[in-house]
Amino acid sequence: MEVFFCELGEEDKSVAFFPESGRFFKTNGSGKMLIDHIASGGDYDTLPGCIQMSKGEYGAYCGTIEGYSKRSEEQTVESCSCNCGKKRLDRLVIHVSNDCNLRCTYCYAAGGAYGSHRSIVSLDMVEKALDRFYGHFDEILNIQIFGGEPLFNMPAIRFICEYTEKKFEERGVRTSLGIVTNGTLINDEFISLVEKYHMNVTVSYDGNRKVNDITRPFVGGRGSTEFILTKAQKMYEKTGQPTTIEVTYTQHHIEQNVEIMDILNDLHELFPKTSVHLVPVSGKKTDPFTIKDLTVFADSVDKLFDPKINKNNLTYSLMQRIITGISNHTKGSAHICNAGVGTLSVSTKGDVYPCFMFTDEEDLKLGNIEDEHLFESPRFREKLDRLHNFSNRSKNEECSHCFMRNLCNGCLGLNASHKGETFEMNQDICDMYRAMAKRAIVQCVNSEVMAEVS
Repeated sequence: MEVFFCELGEEDKSVAFFPESGRFFKTNGSGKMLIDHIASGGDYDTLPGCIQMSKGEYGAYCGTIEGYSKRSEEQTVESCSCNCGKKRLDRLVIHVSNDCNLRCTYCYAAGGAYGSHRSIVSLDMVEKALDRFYGHFDEILNIQIFGGEPLFNMPAIRFICEYTEKKFEERGVRTSLGIVTNGTLINDEFISLVEKYHMNVTVSYDGNRKVNDITRPFVGGRGSTEFILTKAQKMYEKTGQPTTIEVTYTQHHIEQNVEIMDILNDLHELFPKTSVHLVPVSGKKTDPFTIKDLTVFADSVDKLFDPKINKNNLTYSLMQRIITGISNHTKGSAHICNAGVGTLSVSTKGDVYPCFMFTDEEDLKLGNIEDEHLFESPRFREKLDRLHNFSNRSKNEECSHCFMRNLCNGCLGLNASHKGETFEMNQDICDMYRAMAKRAIVQCVNSEVMAEVS
């Protein structure tokens, strides 16, 4: 049996959290000692003398604790989508542009070009990619149109929309469409496509006007904030999009005294119905934009639970995933992230990768869409097998012993950007997630939300 204790900051009070079941409750010092004794395999005869209970009472309590620790039949593990014989892919990412009109200071994709020349994908290449994937998978749940800046290539966006609509008519299975854009090139043509094909739009904007002008300038250095907000708000008024604002939180935010809660409040004013995907910037510790102290994310948890500070009950993606896991007691994905498990990505050259964040990394290239035997090729299988074995939480030694392994939603691309190595865990990021989970569990108990009775 496995149990983890979170201290409540009250005298003689803590939370007993059971990683396997996701259940938890508040207990006192004696209760903690008793639970720890049971979890470590102790029996009634070795019970600490300070705990006074009959053998019958001890047996009954053991049964209760064991019940808390075990996962119920209703708690299921998210299945692998592209590697389990079901011929279903959760997400296909298609790069339509290897160029961008912004030069974001922290861009992992080298200004949208990745490791290639600046270019846009040909319609012929897009068609080959779609033919190859639809020829292999019976169902593709989502296609994400990506770049660089994808709006540099409106013909490719239109082609993907029309192609997927045709496939829906043929198969009767709808593929949802998403697109990630910097927002500066949004125009009437794009808005009409969003309306007609019900695209989910994510706009990248760093949540604060001053910081965004620092982190996301145009090629010539001019700030992009007014262009983004003006065009995004026009689209919002006509379509209700963007669905999501993607915020990259950096050291610049901290230096400008812009807290996570400030960003959530500001974005709520601009786009009341839009969710916020806010993540720490990826980069090496020596980069000026890299956050020096990631405890700001754990600190944000307390403010999200404070109704005096968070009057509109706002949240952001990393926090919401943890809270959802806690509240539902569900066991999430068996893998650290979806790269190569439910996600595959195609570059402008037709090269296939486990995720868009690995574009042009030769060691992680799975093959090319020109290969009619792509999905059966030794390279495809060997590369994915290596990734799956590392990403599998039960096989990854660090994950298998972590108390929040069933609450975590990691990112191997983010991990690689920090460490320079995909197949090595980043302790700073792991510690950040653990600190957030501890605070969330404690706040749920203190707020008398979702806590069970000891």
